[in-house]
Amino acid sequence: MNTTTRRNAQRFFEQFNGPKTIIRLESPRGMARYLIHLDNPEKAQYLPENVLAFNGADWQKIAIPDDDKQEAMSIVNLVADNGIQGYYDLLKLCEQEHPDLLDFAARQTVFCREVIWSYWHANSNKPKKEADHD
Repeated sequence: MNTTTRRNAQRFFEQFNGPKTIIRLESPRGMARYLIHLDNPEKAQYLPENVLAFNGADWQKIAIPDDDKQEAMSIVNLVADNGIQGYYDLLKLCEQEHPDLLDFAARQTVFCREVIWSYWHANSNKPKKEADHD
């Protein structure tokens, strides 16, 4: 990891007439996923192949490591299939019925919470079907 001070970052970006405000990145993984709104289906979706990467950066490896992809999609399906409303409910379901996913769910707290939030947010914005009147 290459760290620097905020002042050094500001000096660097000043050379290119870059941003005046420098904000420390708290979650590289979260930022990588945000590039294409991976956890926000209600936002415009972008194709991963359209993201430009420079200097050997590989945002996809940061966003979803290969060994986590299958487990990540299993969590997405669990949330949708079981109407999971909170992280606690997801952990209890994994503990009781899907112990193979418990380690992933416990390690990927932010991912799981975002999946739950975005699932419910996306579904709360859908128009409700009117009851049939015969």
